[in-house]
Amino acid sequence: MRSRIVEFSKFADLGIEDIEKSDNHILSRHLQYDTNGAEKGETSFPFLSMESEGTIKYFSMVYIVI
Repeated sequence: MRSRIVEFSKFADLGIEDIEKSDNHILSRHLQYDTNGAEKGETSFPFLSMESEGTIKYFSMVYIVI
């Protein structure tokens, strides 16, 4: 189910590369880019406190759709 949700978020172009659960928190993983637009790594942060309200609503609806 997790991989289907991530695939659905990539289709919506939300910038989320992966989601994971760590210590009862959901983390979203994003690519990082330098000033020239070249990929330089990845970063993870807490989903509920750092993602936009629209992204959070999108994810709540994705589970129902899938």
